Amino acid sequence: NPKPPDSLLNNMQPGEVRQVAAGTQIAYRLPGGQNYLTLPPLYVTAAGLGELAPAAQDAAVGGTAVFTLTLSNLGSSTAVYTLSLGGIPDEWLDYPSNVPIGADGTETVFITVTVPADADPDTFPLWLDIDNGSGGTESLDAELTLFDALALFLDPTSQSGIIGQPLTYTLTISNLEAITRSYDLTATGLAEVTLPQTVLVAGNSAEMVMLTAVPPYDGPQPFTITAHAASAVASSVDGVATGDGRFDVLPVFTPETAHAGPGATAVYTLTLSNIGDIADSYALTLDAPADWTVELDRNGTPLTEIALPAQVFNSADLLLLVTPDENAQPGSYPITLTVQSLTVAEVVRSAVITAEVTVHGAAVTIAPHEQTVDPLAPATWDIIVTNLGSEADSFDLTVSGVLALVGEMSTTNVSLAPGASQTVQFTADGMDFLLPDVYPLVVQATSQANPAIHALDEAVVTLTAYEAVALAWKPPTQTVTNTFEVTYYLVLSNTGNLLAEYDLSVSVDGGHAQVVPGRINVPANGAALLPVTVQVLEPGEYEVVAVATAVAGSASDTAAAALTVISVLQPLAIDAGPDLTATVIDDVQFSGIVSNLGD
Repeated sequence: NPKPPDSLLNNMQPGEVRQVAAGTQIAYRLPGGQNYLTLPPLYVTAAGLGELAPAAQDAAVGGTAVFTLTLSNLGSSTAVYTLSLGGIPDEWLDYPSNVPIGADGTETVFITVTVPADADPDTFPLWLDIDNGSGGTESLDAELTLFDALALFLDPTSQSGIIGQPLTYTLTISNLEAITRSYDLTATGLAEVTLPQTVLVAGNSAEMVMLTAVPPYDGPQPFTITAHAASAVASSVDGVATGDGRFDVLPVFTPETAHAGPGATAVYTLTLSNIGDIADSYALTLDAPADWTVELDRNGTPLTEIALPAQVFNSADLLLLVTPDENAQPGSYPITLTVQSLTVAEVVRSAVITAEVTVHGAAVTIAPHEQTVDPLAPATWDIIVTNLGSEADSFDLTVSGVLALVGEMSTTNVSLAPGASQTVQFTADGMDFLLPDVYPLVVQATSQANPAIHALDEAVVTLTAYEAVALAWKPPTQTVTNTFEVTYYLVLSNTGNLLAEYDLSVSVDGGHAQVVPGRINVPANGAALLPVTVQVLEPGEYEVVAVATAVAGSASDTAAAALTVISVLQPLAIDAGPDLTATVIDDVQFSGIVSNLGD
C-alpha cells in the first residue's frame, strides 16, 4: 500500500527542492501473470525569487555587459526585494539594490557591468543573493569572461629631439572584434601631440597612423594616446618625447629710465642674449602709450624679429628709440618689451623701461624728405625746428651722415618760444667724390635747458652717377740725346663716381708708340699708371698723343707729351763698291769705303 504524497507542504523556501515521496514498487497481476512497476522518489521544487540570464557571456575590455534578472513575487502583498552582488568588482556594477514588486507580480532588472579599459582579460563569477524581505532568499550565479577588443602599439615608445621640434611616431590600432569599429583618438600629457581625430578599422584587422609629439621643455615629456569606440571599448598606450637643449633669452635695457619730451626721442640700448643651449629666433613686441613712436633699430634697420646663436656670439645690442606724442604731458611712462621664442612659444621674457617726459620738447623736419642730387652741383635743404615744450628753449643743431663732411648749416643754434618754429638751411657741395648711392641726412636738435632732450629727422638723399676721365703724362716733356727710344708714364684718372673700363691709344707722327694694356678697368676716383714706349727714326721734335675712351659711356680725354731727340754723332756713310759676279762656292771679296760724316 503506497503512501500518498503530502498535498500541503509547509515552510517551503523559494527555489527549495523538497522530497515529498520516497520511491516505491507496485505489484500487479495480469491474466498472463504478475508484474512490478517501480516509481522513483517524488520531489517538489518551489517557485524561485528570480532568474538570471544569460548564465555566461563574453565582454570586451573597456566595453559593457548586461545581465537580465527577472524577479517574481508570488505573495499576496507587495514586497521589496534586496539584491546583493559579488564576484565582479563592485565599482564595475550598476544595478538597483532594492526592487519593489507588487503582489503576484514580476519585475525585470538589468545588471550592467562596465569594464574599465585597463582591466586584464579574465573570467569573473557573478554571485547574486536575493532577499524578499519575508524570510525568502535565493542565490543565483553567472559568469563573465573578458577579452581584449582593442590593442594599441606605439613605435617608438620613446625618442629624443630638439625642444619645440616635432618627433614622429607610428600608432598601430588593432581591432580584435569581428565588426568594423570607428575609434576616436585623444592625447593627454606634457608633450604637444598632433594626430588624426578618428580612425576606422575593419574587424580583426589593424590600421597604422602617423602622429607627432613636440617636447616643449628640456627632459622627458610623457604623453598618453587613448582610442575610444562608440561601444565604450577603449585602450591606451604611453609614449615619451624627450627635449634636448634649453631655450631661454635675457633682455636687458640700459638705462632703465631716460628723459624724453613731447616729440623728443629717448634712446635706450637693449642687450638681447640667447642664454639657452640652442640657436633660436625671437619675436620682439613693444607696448607703449597710444600715439607714441617706438622702434627697435640695428645698424639703421628696424627690427621685429632677430636670430641669435647659442653660447659664442650669443648677444646683440639694439637701439630702442622712444618718441612721445607731441601732446604728451610730463610724467613717467612705462614701455614694455616682450621677447618670445619662435621655436618654443612658452619661452617668453619681458623687460620694462621708463620714459620720463619733461616740460622740454622739440621736433625737427627736413624738407624735402627725399631728393635726387647731382654730385657736381650744390644742394640745399630746409630744416624746420619746432619747440614742443611748455617753456622757452634754445636748441643746438648738428648734422650727421656722410653729407655732413661736405655741407654746413646756415646757423647751428635757434632760440624758440613754446610752440614756435624756425627754418634754417643746410647746403652741401663738393660731392663729386661720393659714389652713386642713397645717403642719410640726419639733423638733430638738442635742448640747451635739458641736453637729454633731443629730436631728429632723417632725409634720404640719392646721388646720381656720372662719368669722367683725365689723362696726364709723366713727364709731360722729355729731351734725349743719341737715342731713338724713350719711355713715358701715362696717368689715367677715373674722375667719375662709377667703375669704368677704358680703351687706350697712343700715337706719334714719324715714329711708333705702344701702351700696355690697351684696355683697363679703373674704380671710381681711382687712377692707373701705365708705361708707354716711344720710338722715332731720327732726331727732331715730336708730339706723343694719348686718347682714353670709356667703353660703355661717352667719357673721353686726350693728352699730349713733347719729345725732343738730339744727335751729336752723325751716321756713317758706307760704299760697298761695285757689283760682282761669282759662281757657286767661290769666295767673293768686296772692297768699299766707310766715311764718318760727323764732327
